[in-house]
Amino acid sequence: MVGSYVEPNAAPYLGRVLAAYGQLELIDWNRLKGMTRPQDPPLRAFELPGEPLWVAAGARAGMAFGVNVWDYWNVPVAALLIVSIAAVALAIGGPVLALITGLITALDPVTLLHASNRDDTVLGSALLWAVLAMIALQWRGWRYVPLFIAAGLAAITRMEAVLMIIPLLAFRPIRRSAIVAVAGVVIALGIWGLRNQRVLHHFMVGSTHDGITLWESNGPFALRSLSLGQVDIVSMDAGVMAPIFAHTQDLNEVDADAYFKRQAFEYMAAHPFGVARISIAKIAVSIASVHPNLPLTAPRNLAAILDNALLLALAAIGFLKRRWWPVAIMCLVTLAMLAIGPAGMRYWLTLRGALWMLAAAGVLSISSRRIPRTLSSSAPAPQ
Repeated sequence: MVGSYVEPNAAPYLGRVLAAYGQLELIDWNRLKGMTRPQDPPLRAFELPGEPLWVAAGARAGMAFGVNVWDYWNVPVAALLIVSIAAVALAIGGPVLALITGLITALDPVTLLHASNRDDTVLGSALLWAVLAMIALQWRGWRYVPLFIAAGLAAITRMEAVLMIIPLLAFRPIRRSAIVAVAGVVIALGIWGLRNQRVLHHFMVGSTHDGITLWESNGPFALRSLSLGQVDIVSMDAGVMAPIFAHTQDLNEVDADAYFKRQAFEYMAAHPFGVARISIAKIAVSIASVHPNLPLTAPRNLAAILDNALLLALAAIGFLKRRWWPVAIMCLVTLAMLAIGPAGMRYWLTLRGALWMLAAAGVLSISSRRIPRTLSSSAPAPQ
């Protein structure tokens, strides 16, 4: 069903390098400097390590067994995403809700066309939902070790997981499991930070493309870029970026990241209303899942708008029926990340999992009303 596989960032390439050479490094400074000079060392922390580790494992598995698993390596990730969301539905609503949730999740066009991609957002969402599933099911297998590992891997795949796991400590009934998950997050990020201290002489738990991503998403070219399709379109123009890259030519990886972060925060402080307008536009484009460089009537955009409108309508019905307030926290975190980060459907995939579950509740609510009406209307008339 998928004609070609999309790799939206450098993480899969880093995974192949890691499998081949045993080093997590990228010899490509174009994003930070506009060019790669002979004296520039490899980038050692340009991406979080979660997706590269998974890709490297697939590449090594293919080498070891002489089998090409490459085009199928994301199948278990997509399966983990679907099953984990259905498992949460099972824990809070029973087997019928779980079945409908699983069907909606598996058959949603986003799952069919996007979850097969080698993408850190899919892996991160799958791991985060696995954490939520183990907590919701109160699974105690192997003394919390799977929960600890899944939370740690989620944290070093997408920082979104950190922002969604830590608030779980506020819910008393699941606090013990939440403590285990948070411990996994802290240990995993600590190991990543210590690794960066060793290779970059700087303790950092994020990645060194965070700064330029923040600047691209909120800086002077963000709105123009978004109108062309994505927030980094203009920053790919060497002529436009030349004056900016002049300041980063002699910087190392960490300092270049810090430079773009400073530029982003300075611009945001100087243009609060412009940045607010950009944030609203990014949220709208992301939730609608449209390509802004195409007409709204384009088949691709119409399909996305209709799919999301139906999902949101059913989810609203489900929320009115069930009122699962933890979803509100997930929604707030997602909207905050869309407001300050890049735009696109992939950036709210985790929240979409909650909407799939609420949509299933909406379907159940609608069917529970219609079935008694149908039965009563078809009953024989009294004699």
